[in-house]
Amino acid sequence: MRLTLLPPSDLPTLATTCLLATLGGFFSAEILLAHGSISTPASRIYKCRFEDNPENPQDPACAAAVVLAGDPQFLYDWAAVRQGDANGQHQMVVPDGQLCGGGGAEYAGLDLPRDDWRATSIEPESDGTFEFIYHATAPHSTQDMLFYITPEGWDPLQPLTWADLDFLEDPSDPNDPIDPFCHLTSVTLETMPGVGDVYRMVCPLPARTGRHVIFHVWQRDDSPEAFYACVDVVMGSGDQIFQSGFETGDTSEWPSSSP
Repeated sequence: MRLTLLPPSDLPTLATTCLLATLGGFFSAEILLAHGSISTPASRIYKCRFEDNPENPQDPACAAAVVLAGDPQFLYDWAAVRQGDANGQHQMVVPDGQLCGGGGAEYAGLDLPRDDWRATSIEPESDGTFEFIYHATAPHSTQDMLFYITPEGWDPLQPLTWADLDFLEDPSDPNDPIDPFCHLTSVTLETMPGVGDVYRMVCPLPARTGRHVIFHVWQRDDSPEAFYACVDVVMGSGDQIFQSGFETGDTSEWPSSSP
């Protein structure tokens, strides 16, 4: 074997080239894996990532999710709650009790049945609609934007199931489809100052009171990949459920992280 030694002047160039190639591969992977989540009202993972300290979360629900995961890496991967081969078969690829984490083991902490996930108080406009905003870190051609919601009387201390999202007249009927309250097939990417690329989606908002979960699905049209998010909301005349500090920004009363 013949080895060709590079002169010293060429070594920095080679090292730089190798470093850039490595970083390029890294950032390409990050771009491919990062796609987005609901930011208004903020999803569970969006709140834990951007409205708390991922390394030392003070919000008890976020802290419990990190404890279950073993580290906070999943919060830095907030835009990748996904199933690569969903292809519209969401109930098949995302099991009951794993909806908020999209069926991904690394996101299992998002599925913890708790009544203290931070909820955003929302109200419809005068025409009964509400504008949802999706922070899209990587835009894709869209087949479906689906919005589901829990029924009146839903218990947040129980695992969230697909049946919980069926608010039709007879949810016990196994032949009754799990229907979204909003189904969009066309969305337009916009740039929002301070946020980045977003999809703004106006949907009719079902009548509800109290605490609920809105479950969102984004099915790509150019791939079988789909993305999932749980959004905790307080609606209607129900009592708002906030821990001290969430409304004022004063977190001094928050307890230390615990499951």
